[in-house]
Amino acid sequence: MDAINPSKTHTNIDSFYEKCAVPIVTTFHSAYTFQQWMKLVVPLDLTGNDRKLRIYCRMALKYWKHLLNYRSFHSLNSKKIGAQKYGIVFSDYLSVRIPHTRKIYHGAEVLVPPTLSKSEARHYFSILEGYKIALAIGYLTRTKGWDLLNDINVPKGWKIVVNSAKNHYNIEKTKFQFKNAGIIDLKRGHLSDLELSFLFHSADILLLPYTVSSASGVMFDGLAHGLPFIASNIEFFREFSALGLGLSVKRKPDKFSTAITKIDKEYNTYKKNVDTFKKNLLWSKIAEKYEIIYQSAIQKRIQLTVSN
Repeated sequence: MDAINPSKTHTNIDSFYEKCAVPIVTTFHSAYTFQQWMKLVVPLDLTGNDRKLRIYCRMALKYWKHLLNYRSFHSLNSKKIGAQKYGIVFSDYLSVRIPHTRKIYHGAEVLVPPTLSKSEARHYFSILEGYKIALAIGYLTRTKGWDLLNDINVPKGWKIVVNSAKNHYNIEKTKFQFKNAGIIDLKRGHLSDLELSFLFHSADILLLPYTVSSASGVMFDGLAHGLPFIASNIEFFREFSALGLGLSVKRKPDKFSTAITKIDKEYNTYKKNVDTFKKNLLWSKIAEKYEIIYQSAIQKRIQLTVSN
């Protein structure tokens, strides 16, 4: 981001989009509201030589850059859509934030054997039996909102299981100490696709207390494994909670605690809705929708070539 002239703000692939002679299909993950955009500014890590004044100055600069470049961010998105450029988004909310795009869900499927029980999946991670699991998983960033977990009054018969992987591209403060007795931190770090599928399969619901989110691959993976979710009351999640796939609530510990109890009581209803919806996420169906776009792009390319 440019700290003086927002028209100079750019990404690493802008020149590619300008020069590429063949059709481009792009998937867009982010289209923040102004409030969410500003929340992306998070405290920086302190080092031994850093002084408070230096940290405050760096933070002030980041706030200024975000404030100045909000419109530029959306402008960069819009420039990647147009003649011979096609945009894909994961929700209706994103299609409104990024006009002239097409909605295709994030594909996701279960990798574990169909005969594998939850008990066997839990045994793989040394998770004891006797309670239900609310799973929080993903890259370790502050925008995941896991600071809220420590203050959740975990309902009787439930445990919150957490596993995170380090995002080596961010420089945030991301040291969470889970002191809540209702939380089990697996501390397994990066997991393979199969291991992730095992972990999703071992759970009962998914927790998504995000501070910002335009799209969540974790949510789609959870739905593919039949997991209803509880998420922050953010536009993206509201769209899917309205389909009966989970609950979106205020990002407060007591609201998440109450939501766990509510889903527990109505679990069969939510589970049925999720099991019906997850058929839309099969890669075979996703591929068919992409093929339509590819064919359309090829036909338009042929027409342009002939007319020229």
